[in-house]
Amino acid sequence: MFNLRLVRSMKRVLLLLFIVGSFIIVGCSNSDEKTEMSYVGLIMVDNQLYTHTGEAIPIEVSENVIKNDLSVIQPDQIPSIDGEINMPFPNSIYAKINDYEEYVVVSIDNQWIKFIKSNHMNNNTPLNDLKPMIKIGDKIYLDTGNIVNIKSENIKVIGEVASSVNQSEVPSDDGQTNFGSIGSKYTYYENNILIQINDKWILFECETNVDKSKWSITNLTVSDLNTETSISIGNINYTEDKISYTINNETDSNIYYGAEIIIEKLIDGNWYLVPMLENVGFDSILYNLSSKSDIIEDIPLSLWDTMSFGQYRLIKRFSQDENYKDTKYLIGEFLIMD
Repeated sequence: MFNLRLVRSMKRVLLLLFIVGSFIIVGCSNSDEKTEMSYVGLIMVDNQLYTHTGEAIPIEVSENVIKNDLSVIQPDQIPSIDGEINMPFPNSIYAKINDYEEYVVVSIDNQWIKFIKSNHMNNNTPLNDLKPMIKIGDKIYLDTGNIVNIKSENIKVIGEVASSVNQSEVPSDDGQTNFGSIGSKYTYYENNILIQINDKWILFECETNVDKSKWSITNLTVSDLNTETSISIGNINYTEDKISYTINNETDSNIYYGAEIIIEKLIDGNWYLVPMLENVGFDSILYNLSSKSDIIEDIPLSLWDTMSFGQYRLIKRFSQDENYKDTKYLIGEFLIMD
């Protein structure tokens, strides 16, 4: 028996662990790098963030409002200056439109794709959209934001993007994306996929495969989670040995919560519970967080099975009743990337 320390900004408690075994996930790739909470499908125009809708609209855009200074950043970053976008659309042009509503369009493969005003204004905002992805065969491949410099004549095209769904959805059909680009060519690249977007080959990395017989689909739906908008989990950071996060309480009353954390992974459109190691558990301790305050917590990854490349969500139960009745859930999503 040994102790691991659960670090808090306001207090420290001991988390008792009993580890007797180990469990390994076999995947397409692994990650040891620090990954912060990701906000996907965003562009910054005139100091306002706009969210990708995936909708191609038939519109004629005046040349005097078109801009060509688009700068692509990594998909796990939030655009912070005008002209930045965190989607794989290099060499695109864009424009801000003011008619019956204010929105932005970005030219992607000769189509104007609509971006609407976003509320992703800080690191406490929950992730609403999913990472750009494509389904090929029975596998999901996630956008890395990286361009692969390879000559087109050396590429053996295996297909074209056939359809697209909204960015809040996971593709379910072969050759389907959640970011548009219908007609774009794609090919295999090692164990991953390259998609040709605006004459650039963008790397999409294979979502980790797992032994699903050892994982279970959870029954928590979106309507169950984040039911109290003034209480949230944010600033999620992932490192090789721990996850840190911030609980924010903007209400006028205290909240109460235990030590337990649930981690789930998105696989083929379903959220699977990441198994904890055998004989590992949490202390039955109830904590409170005062109104209009926040707390930073760290939790060791040695509690769980190995986690590698993919999209995850962290879930924590809380109550506004000091007797811990009528519990609700907080959720924060994060990515693990190479």
